[in-house]
Amino acid sequence: MDSDASLKVEARKLLRQHRRRVSLFVSFAVLVAILLSSSYEAILTSGRLERVERQRDQWQRPDDVIEELDLKEDNVVADLGSGVGYFALKLSDAVGSGKVLASIYNVFRCAFCKSEHS
Repeated sequence: MDSDASLKVEARKLLRQHRRRVSLFVSFAVLVAILLSSSYEAILTSGRLERVERQRDQWQRPDDVIEELDLKEDNVVADLGSGVGYFALKLSDAVGSGKVLASIYNVFRCAFCKSEHS
């Protein structure tokens, strides 16, 4: 009878261990699925933003605008009303080690611009 009881206790322990392992595996699988989904969405969004920026480049011609400013490598330039930072980012390439001072009126756009190039 003792051996039956000890077998039952051992079986319960094994069952608990098995359940714990299965639950850890499922949790890990869900986490991986969430991370993969988020990464995929980020890639799609990045692609959309690039397409929109290419279209905007055609009608705003930022290269021509920046060329007219005759900026040098260490200049400090201001982008007033910079919105999401379209010109601020392009200006930062033109001034290199210089500075771009961006005046942003919309707080949400400011957070997006900051997170993109921090």
